[in-house]
Amino acid sequence: MMEPGVLLITANLGTLFEKPQEMLEVWMSKLYETIEKFNPSFIALHCQEVGGKKFKKCMKEVSSFVSHLMRSSSMEQYDRAAMYLDEDFTLDNHFTALGNIYFVHNSVKNIQCFDFKDSQYRTLSGKNIHQGNLLGVSTHVKERFPPHYFPEVKWSRKGYLRTRWKLENITFDLVNVHLFHDASNVQAMEKSPSLFSNRRKQALESILENFSKDKHEKAPFFIFGDFNFRLDAHSLINTLVGKAKPEYTRVDGAITRVVYTENGGESQVILNLEVKKFEPLDEEKFNCNDALWLMQYDKELECFRKKLFEFERHFPPSYPYSEAIENGSKYMKTRVPAWCDRIFLSLPAKTILSEDPTKVPTYDVIGEDVCMGDHKPVFLHFHLKVAPSNGQSSSNSVTPRNVVTSNTNRNKRVIIYRETSV
Repeated sequence: MMEPGVLLITANLGTLFEKPQEMLEVWMSKLYETIEKFNPSFIALHCQEVGGKKFKKCMKEVSSFVSHLMRSSSMEQYDRAAMYLDEDFTLDNHFTALGNIYFVHNSVKNIQCFDFKDSQYRTLSGKNIHQGNLLGVSTHVKERFPPHYFPEVKWSRKGYLRTRWKLENITFDLVNVHLFHDASNVQAMEKSPSLFSNRRKQALESILENFSKDKHEKAPFFIFGDFNFRLDAHSLINTLVGKAKPEYTRVDGAITRVVYTENGGESQVILNLEVKKFEPLDEEKFNCNDALWLMQYDKELECFRKKLFEFERHFPPSYPYSEAIENGSKYMKTRVPAWCDRIFLSLPAKTILSEDPTKVPTYDVIGEDVCMGDHKPVFLHFHLKVAPSNGQSSSNSVTPRNVVTSNTNRNKRVIIYRETSV
């Protein structure tokens, strides 16, 4: 049996749904280029900010995105699919704007998804689209982080969405995650690690703890999404400004701006830092083609090294790219460039990867030279080992029959299964 190729992609779609007329065709063409290049057996596309930053206005654009995927000639060989799109923003306590999209190549003989309610594997057949609030869909687990995890903002839709798969008898979990952002550049540089870095650490620790304590059998997992990991701004800015003098602007007692100048007064400005502004004098240091030197300040994964693994990165920071169509390879002057979008493996997941030296994993960005939004999608392609099989189907699997799409209300569209035991 051939070792199946797997393509994992994480994509923050915030900009895409706000500029579909300008961006959709270019964005999708770059996605399809990547799929055609590797021709994987299994595709997992994890999306964040489904519906965009202005989701109440732009959620209607999601249907065009889904339709594009379903009708594209690049996807013709993928005869099975499962989509979980958390779109119902009216449910304040549940909405995450996460989207997990999976495609299975017609060469795959055995593919099953796990039902977390019944603890059974279900054979995937046809194309199953779950939209709306996802309540009652038991082939996924979704959690939104409690408000006290990120008290700096009044409302946050951050959380994670987990699925479990058995691909040619190889079992693994796929987890889509969106962690908290840096609410202020000024606050982020006050200390190391920053207040926001600690918030993200707490959230990621809670996810891993939930996996270790739940009732289901442990499985290797791949966790990928917008972790919002940022550079150690305190250390970076201290290095960048040297002995330059800071001048502070305060509003209601809070620092809202810091300007660093050489020798103070009217001398040359080395750095202008505001809540959502990062303007260094030496902009070339932060050019996406020369930004790998920043990796020494990328530290947020370090405390998870005993639990998570990441392949070596050779691509520039994935955020914050310009949202202007003509400047897709340039960073905005809003944040310190950072590798927000990442793909991690649990340590057991490393053991299910192919050991064939000709099948080297590829870890990179999609659309490096065009506008893909403020985040570049990041992908990992690899092959799985072929697991031994006894030639029989799992005794606890269920095959969906006569898949029907049911529109129960305007906020929820689910798949109804009429099930037959295998």
